[in-house]
Amino acid sequence: MFLDIKDFFANIISKNIYLIFGEEDFLIDEQINKIQNYILKYPNSSYDSELIDTDTVPINKVAEICSTYPLICDRKFVIIKNFEKYLSGRASKKYEENFPLKKIIEDPPKFLNLIIISKIEKIKDLKKYTRNNELTETGISKLKEAKYPLDYIIKNHNWIEFSKIYENDYPNWIINKVKDYDKIIKPKAAQLLSMNVRASLRDLDSEIQKLILYINNKEEISEEDIYNLTGVTKEYNVFELQKSIANRDIKKCILILNKILSIDSQEMLIITILMKFFINMFKFIDLTKIANDENILSKEMGLQKWQLQEYKNCAKNYHPMEIENAIVLLTECDFKLKSANTNSLALLQNTFIEIMKSII
Repeated sequence: MFLDIKDFFANIISKNIYLIFGEEDFLIDEQINKIQNYILKYPNSSYDSELIDTDTVPINKVAEICSTYPLICDRKFVIIKNFEKYLSGRASKKYEENFPLKKIIEDPPKFLNLIIISKIEKIKDLKKYTRNNELTETGISKLKEAKYPLDYIIKNHNWIEFSKIYENDYPNWIINKVKDYDKIIKPKAAQLLSMNVRASLRDLDSEIQKLILYINNKEEISEEDIYNLTGVTKEYNVFELQKSIANRDIKKCILILNKILSIDSQEMLIITILMKFFINMFKFIDLTKIANDENILSKEMGLQKWQLQEYKNCAKNYHPMEIENAIVLLTECDFKLKSANTNSLALLQNTFIEIMKSII
C-alpha cells in the first residue's frame, strides 16, 4: 500500500514492514533522521533498535536480528539502508525461494518494525499509478522491473516514494519547507532563492537554514533577505536581466549584465534561465491561442501570475522566428563558454545584442 509521508508516523508501530525509495536522496536521508528520532521516543527503544549498514552486516545476520525477540522493549526496530546491495544474482524462482529474508518479509514477526531503504533504478513515479493508495494494473505491470523482494513488499506491505522534484517545483518546495520552521516566504522570494541556488534540494535546504538564522525572530522571509544573503541586488539580478531582454531594452540589459558579473560569475546561471525562458515562450504562445485567462495560463505554465507579464511583453516584442533565433544564439553561447577560454562578458554582451536585434 502506498503511504503518504504525512501518514507514516501515524502507522509506523501498527505496520510491520515499510519500503522507502525514490530519486531524491536528500529527502530520504531527511526521513531516516526523522524516523530515528521518532523511534528514540518510544519507551526503551534504544535497547532494541538497529541501523543496519549493508557494507558490514551480512544478510544472514540481518535475518537473525529481525527474528530475535526484543530484550526490553515490546518492539524490535530495524532500519536497513542501501538494501539494494543485498540483491545479487538473476531474478528466478530459485533466487526467490533461497532469499535469506524471505520468511521475515513474507511472514514478519508481530514484534518487528522493519524499515527498508533501497534504490530501485527502473521504478520511477510509481505513486502516480495508485488508486485509493493501491496499485492499479498499470502500476503492478511496472513492478516487473523491480527485483524480489522489493516487488513483493510493494504489493503486500507499505511503501513511500520520494519522486524527483524538478526545478519548476523548487519554489513550492521552498515555501513548504519554510513552513516547517513556522515561517513564511512569499512566492516571489521563493522564486528568487530558487533561481540563485539551483544545484539541489540539499543546497536549497542549507540556504533556508541560513535564512532562518538570518531573519531571527521575523516571521516572514522577504526578497530583501534573499538579496542580502545571496549577494545579488534588487536592481541587478537575473530577474531584471530577463525582464530587460523581454522588453528589448539593450541599454538596460548590458548595464545589468555588467553589474551581475562584477559581483559574481553567474554566466551559466544566466544562460540556463534565459534558455528556459525562451523555450517556455513557445508553450506560452500556443496556450494564448486557446486561452487568455491568467489563472489557466499560470497553472499550465507552472508560474505565478506576476511572472506572466514578462511572457506577455516578450510575445509582443518578439516574432516566433526571433524567439527561435534566441534559443540558437544562447545554445552557441553556452557551447563557447564551456569549450574555450574566452571573455565571457563580451561573449554574453554580443549574444544579447544579437538576440535583441530585429531579424524580421
